[in-house]
Amino acid sequence: MKLSARILLSTFLSFSITLVFLGQGYAKPTCGILWFYPDKASTENYESRYITNRYTLLLDQLNIYEVIPPEEIEQSIGADQMMEPCKEKGCAIDIGKKVDADYMIYGTLGHVGKLFSMETSFVNVETANIVNSTVTDFEGTQDEFIKEAPPHNIRSLLNVQQTPPDWGAPTVPTEEVEKAPPEKARPIEKEKKKKKIKAKPKKEKELSFGPRIGGGLSDRGVAEFGIGFEVQYSHLSLTVLGNDDGVSGGISYYLNAAGNSPYIALVGIYYDEDTGTDEIGRIIGLMAGYRYCITENLDVNAGIGIGYNNWDQTEGDRDDDDECVPLGMISIGYMF
Repeated sequence: MKLSARILLSTFLSFSITLVFLGQGYAKPTCGILWFYPDKASTENYESRYITNRYTLLLDQLNIYEVIPPEEIEQSIGADQMMEPCKEKGCAIDIGKKVDADYMIYGTLGHVGKLFSMETSFVNVETANIVNSTVTDFEGTQDEFIKEAPPHNIRSLLNVQQTPPDWGAPTVPTEEVEKAPPEKARPIEKEKKKKKIKAKPKKEKELSFGPRIGGGLSDRGVAEFGIGFEVQYSHLSLTVLGNDDGVSGGISYYLNAAGNSPYIALVGIYYDEDTGTDEIGRIIGLMAGYRYCITENLDVNAGIGIGYNNWDQTEGDRDDDDECVPLGMISIGYMF
């Protein structure tokens, strides 16, 4: 293998290792939220559940923790163990261990006249220590309290300095909470989540293109690496890779125009290699493979197949210059 091929191989391996580390991402700590406890002077229990659900959604939108909603906790440990809301550290830690959470948030709600309050605590499950506690007092209407108290409390409890521009906006009109019976309070938030999931996806791009780096494996066990590009329109794709020994190309059909997809390809290879005896090779073949998307734009493409090889020597003749050979390839690309 020539020096240029070795350089391309080193680049390819370095590129692959970098992608592995980038693809691993960052594992966020988990944080469970328990139903906030309404004191005797507070409002109906279902309103407490709605505020807790709103609090959960707002925390999840910050993307700081992998949030475990109270409903999921209830399903995990059994509703009979959460008949009474948890309002003490010991209770929160026990439940946190059962759901394998790193942190837990619990709290109480109350009001007297037009004075409302929300008191919350943030506890580390492993160390059994309260990281922080905060009280949010609010004077005004119940609607205003539902709108303003949860985001203000989260900022104070977790010492959050920056939030998204539209963060803290009400998820549903608060009038619906006042009219809803107790059993309808929690489905309000469920319905909101369903609407987000069923949002109409963006239209897929018809045309995409980008650079690729990769190579093929011959029947002699020697890998040749090259750089090139890929252009894709809908399900069809044209890929070209090359180095100083030759060039390869393929026309592929992807079963799925976007994302992970199997494919079939018609490939062609031409090489002119000087290894003591000048050799010129021409290969035409068929290949089947699979494209795996690491991210929306970054993918790994691998395939195997068989090809008809016709090659010549500029010095001397060979009787077996026509033969069928196995083909293999792998490449990494970034599509715009």
